[in-house]
Amino acid sequence: MDPEDLDPPREPAPSLAANLEAMSETELKDHMAFLEGELERTRRTLEERRQAKQGADSLFSL
Repeated sequence: MDPEDLDPPREPAPSLAANLEAMSETELKDHMAFLEGELERTRRTLEERRQAKQGADSLFSL
């Protein structure tokens, strides 16, 4: 079983539930920059996990 399967479901981050219609252009740009940063952080974490799994798989496939 994957340990991630044991994590409780997460609530969406407040920024994802933001009312975009109520935001100014500046707020929308700031919101977009925040989301792009989160996307990059998520990509890095995913790549780190992929590399760790690949390393573990290579150890146990000998």
